[in-house]
Amino acid sequence: MYPIYSLGDTINSFFESQSTVTRRQCDDLAASLVGEPVNTAPIQGAFIYTVIAGLEQSKIVQFRAQRSVLDMETLNLARAIYGRFVAACTYHGNIGQSLPLSVYVIENLPGTTYVQARCINGHSVKPSLEAQSPQFNIVVGFARYIELGATFMLD
Repeated sequence: MYPIYSLGDTINSFFESQSTVTRRQCDDLAASLVGEPVNTAPIQGAFIYTVIAGLEQSKIVQFRAQRSVLDMETLNLARAIYGRFVAACTYHGNIGQSLPLSVYVIENLPGTTYVQARCINGHSVKPSLEAQSPQFNIVVGFARYIELGATFMLD
């Protein structure tokens, strides 16, 4: 049986293994960049610490280990192609000397993330056709579009 996701354990593991920077330093920097309040995102990655901040919680601030930096050129290209469907993102340098973290401020788009839509009570579920979220339909539709385009290119 798979262990249930623990937000606290994931955050602790990130700061113990990925950087010498502290959680407090990250939270303070996030507040200085976009304002308070600063709240931990409900889902964290193994190489990323993510907070949602600002008066209207309109910004996401990510602190990424060096093995997980964003390719800003690709991200900017995606935004140019897909417009408002790709969150605006700005790079704000690094925090920390030893094992630094790259800092990004990202627009917090409305809606439910795909990973959150797929999880109920910490378990991944396959939604019924009636319960599929718009995000799920967008992902499937886009994949079919890409697949169809690739088929035409091969002909």
